Amino acid sequence: MFKKISKYLFIGIFRFIYFLPVLAIVIFLTFLFGHKILGPYLVGSDNANFVTLADWLLKWFPKIPFWFPQEGGGMSITTSYPILNQLIVVVLQKLTNIPIVVVFRIWSLITVVLTSMGLYLLTFRLTKNQTIAAISAIFYPLMPITWIFLLMWGFAAEQLSLIFVPPVLIFAPLFLDEYYLNGLTKKAKIYFLIFLITVAILPIAHPMMFIGVLVFIFVLFIVYPIIVLRESKVKLKKLVILDLVVMVIIIFATLYWTIPFISYQSNVNKGAPVEAEIYNRNVYLQNGIYPISVFNISDESAGYIDYTTTPRNISGWAWRNVSFPFIISVLALIGLIGSFFLNRKVFAFGIANLVPLAIAVFPKIDFIFLKFPLSGFILNWRAGILMSRFIIPLLAGFGCYVLAYLFTFPLNLLSKWLKNSFLSFSLRSLFVLMSGVLSLVIAGVLLWNFKSWPFNNPNFLLSLGTEVVVPSERMDLRNIWRDGPGDPCYGGGVLPTKDNKFPLFCQNIPFQEHFLAGKLGEECSKFSVKDVEIPSDIVSLCSFNPDEETVLRIYKKCESKNTDLYYSDICQSKVKSIGEQLNFNNLKEILAKKNLLNNGTEMWGKEIDLFKLLPDNPNTRVDIGTSIGAFMMMEPFYSSVPELPVYYNTGTLMKTLWNYQIGIFNQKKTVWPQDSIMYELSKYFGLEYMFLSENLVPIDKYLRTGWERVHKLENEPLEGLALWRFNEPTSLLTVTTRPTVLVIGQDKVDGYFRTFHLANLGTISFNDAILVKGDSFVDNYTSEELKQFDVVILEGYAYKKQAKGWRVLDEYVKSGGSLLINNGWQFSSADWNIDKTPNFFPIGQLGWIDPGNVNNFSLIDNEIGSGINVDKFSPLVYGGTNWNISSGNLSSVRNWAKVILSNNEKPLIAGGQYGSGRVIWMGFDLPGHIGAYQDNVDEIKLYGNLIKYLLNNKTGQVLKAGFSRSYPDRLEITLNESSNQKTIIYWSEAFYPDFKAKLISQGKSERIKFYKAGPGMTLFSLPNVKSGSKIIYEYKTPIKITIAKGISIFTLIAIIMIIVYPQYLNIVITILSRLAVKAKFKKHIFGDDDESNY
Repeated sequence: MFKKISKYLFIGIFRFIYFLPVLAIVIFLTFLFGHKILGPYLVGSDNANFVTLADWLLKWFPKIPFWFPQEGGGMSITTSYPILNQLIVVVLQKLTNIPIVVVFRIWSLITVVLTSMGLYLLTFRLTKNQTIAAISAIFYPLMPITWIFLLMWGFAAEQLSLIFVPPVLIFAPLFLDEYYLNGLTKKAKIYFLIFLITVAILPIAHPMMFIGVLVFIFVLFIVYPIIVLRESKVKLKKLVILDLVVMVIIIFATLYWTIPFISYQSNVNKGAPVEAEIYNRNVYLQNGIYPISVFNISDESAGYIDYTTTPRNISGWAWRNVSFPFIISVLALIGLIGSFFLNRKVFAFGIANLVPLAIAVFPKIDFIFLKFPLSGFILNWRAGILMSRFIIPLLAGFGCYVLAYLFTFPLNLLSKWLKNSFLSFSLRSLFVLMSGVLSLVIAGVLLWNFKSWPFNNPNFLLSLGTEVVVPSERMDLRNIWRDGPGDPCYGGGVLPTKDNKFPLFCQNIPFQEHFLAGKLGEECSKFSVKDVEIPSDIVSLCSFNPDEETVLRIYKKCESKNTDLYYSDICQSKVKSIGEQLNFNNLKEILAKKNLLNNGTEMWGKEIDLFKLLPDNPNTRVDIGTSIGAFMMMEPFYSSVPELPVYYNTGTLMKTLWNYQIGIFNQKKTVWPQDSIMYELSKYFGLEYMFLSENLVPIDKYLRTGWERVHKLENEPLEGLALWRFNEPTSLLTVTTRPTVLVIGQDKVDGYFRTFHLANLGTISFNDAILVKGDSFVDNYTSEELKQFDVVILEGYAYKKQAKGWRVLDEYVKSGGSLLINNGWQFSSADWNIDKTPNFFPIGQLGWIDPGNVNNFSLIDNEIGSGINVDKFSPLVYGGTNWNISSGNLSSVRNWAKVILSNNEKPLIAGGQYGSGRVIWMGFDLPGHIGAYQDNVDEIKLYGNLIKYLLNNKTGQVLKAGFSRSYPDRLEITLNESSNQKTIIYWSEAFYPDFKAKLISQGKSERIKFYKAGPGMTLFSLPNVKSGSKIIYEYKTPIKITIAKGISIFTLIAIIMIIVYPQYLNIVITILSRLAVKAKFKKHIFGDDDESNY
């Protein structure tokens, strides 16, 4: 027993000692290639957004709020964005008390090391060979694809999630091996439980990770038993059934995140036309990645003028670093072929990866299948390439072993043939030692010789690490830390000319190999201000194009520590050896310059001072121009003022109307140039401040609509960046007795947007009345509900039951409501073709007819027609044909109504007093006609007059109120002024139906409804208010989400119960059998009867 323990202890110590240098190398490579993330500025386009969201979670931790009011006009990050990695950063901050920006910087590098070590363990698990595992782990930080997500794009959530993948890949084969060799043993169940937990974590880490792993696992569970176990006795049907059962269990285990995400996205998509996405082939292929680039066969990248440009079979510029070094790609291919003969487990992983890899790199094939449901999620190159980030370095490491094996396999064969155990053991040991050493030598030699692939750049530039295309961004062995002045040839993002050539002195390779041009330029400039005679060699060197002899002569003097006049200065620019650059003192200096605990605590430089100009006021809102995305990401980190934009579009609940606002506020040329739109949107969105680039936006429009500059930056590179203020802000909370206008219309045709746009053109000003978005169907309301609204507009409306809808509208108008009906929108609005209309229609019969003369308008009603010139109306023509109308004869106009506008004696608009209310009917699609003819001014006036008629001079006043928010999910509005009139509370945060509202007044509490208003905000309507009353508006988790989380928890508990109490499995099987499950089902999944006893 002691010998056995000693043996395992010795092996363990040996393996650990062997592991330590691998860990050290990986740490070094991670710091070498990734040290930019440590500061002083935060690199990676989107990383600031990650830190901002983590900082928000930190404020409330350990609670995790659903609502995030600081972005997007109010949204949720917990159900629209994967937050596990932010929570990890939050926990680390709590444990260390280090500023959260610094925690993120350090943790992002640590995760690269951990992922590499996860790959090490995976490779060792499959090969039982530490040398192969070491090579694979070292290859990981050498791949450009390892760094592009973190250092360039800033997709931190996706990059940091990679640490969760290796455990899945380790426990999947452990389960399969145990299950197929020994049945559903306790060990197999434990392996499956760990596998399930590691998979279930992935959606909340990053959905792309989950999809990529799921596709791989689905294939692996089929091919692994066939390839590894070579099971002639394993029936394909059993494999498929097990695979499907596992997929179902995984789906159940991940419902805790997928159901809330799907539920939230369904609300994101509401209020906009719901159409199946139509993919443009050129666009899709231009944004694809291709084998020639992914495997770095060529460093060329595609550039496209526009989306009509024919796609090329190489990756675009943005995706250039989604690649594996050429030599690692070649070694991976060798490893895949060799693993067929030497290690079937590695071969199975390689084969299983071919499916997601093909999805990633063959977009032309993917495009064919995009028409199928959910294909857009699966046929995504980001998900498809995921597993290759592990499998390719694994195969490449094994490829080094395969090449070594070709030289050493005779020793292995001899060890098996010899009967003498000592000789056999000796040869076997020699084989293992030589194979390992030779594998390392092959890996090192090939990496070094292909370090500058594809050989068209100087050999001091590496294509290993972060960059494969741009020479000036590659790792530079002359200055590995990019320290000191920027190099005018190979540093600072310098690009070659169109013919891919740098300036002449940059092509002087002897000069470039021995001296740093940037530093040399600094030293040479000192001589120009001195009136002294300079040695001819130095003059030649400072010309930046000396001959090779001069270069070597000066370099030797520098190497000999020459302290002669001028040489001591010039030698400061001498290229240091790798050893000199890596010495301890130099590393300390590099780290000191990062200044982690000072500048490193910030995400930006002095530009953040602009945020200090914002007040500490959560009752207002700031907008940010689209050209300064960095401000969008950082504003919630540095300011308490909520911002309108959100950096990722899966989060906004106001997609359509926010896009509308973006165009108005950011585009100099727009189809909607009217000043009133900017004014109205400023009111509706509660905007008071705006960060913008003055030279990129319609600044004259800002000036005309009441905006003024607060401060402007004059320094480069952000010249023109300024903070502006709106001089008539409304704040986020408006309590008023103004009238409300309800628009009933179908989402699929987006009738609400038509009306909202017309309102912003001045027909319904925010100061006069507030627009409310209604349901698609009229009969979803009762007449009592409609009485809350002063005007109801039917625009693109529908009925579930027409008779009920007619009855509701009739009662509403008779009791004093005002109704606007647009029947001129064929197929979109109901009632456009009807033999007998209900009594509240001003006209008794409607048919779809040609108007005849297209420009014979007659405005009959002088009151509504005041100030309108019908001669300026656009003709009733569209697309070369007449603009048809829904109308009848003048004789069919009811006696209570009158014609307002006609054409060729055909009523186009009619209306009048019906009961106690008013009705306007339009058989002419006036809103559509206005839009078709670029907002005809006189037609807009007519629509505005129609609304004024319906509002009947109703006005309102603003009442005093305030709000407080002790937790993001709970808002308390206090009404500080009484009113006997109908009162509306317009809360300028996005409407979300899972909130609940109650009114507390005079000691009583009652539930109240709320509505979507304006551009997607929240509105409460009360018949009257008492001073001191409160509205509690609070998020409540829907029952379906609670059930989904319960199913996920139950799934894990059920697996645990089956492990602890295996007899429960038999009970489950019996129940399934009694539910008419086929008799063979049990056998297919669980094997023979005796296996179920495990």
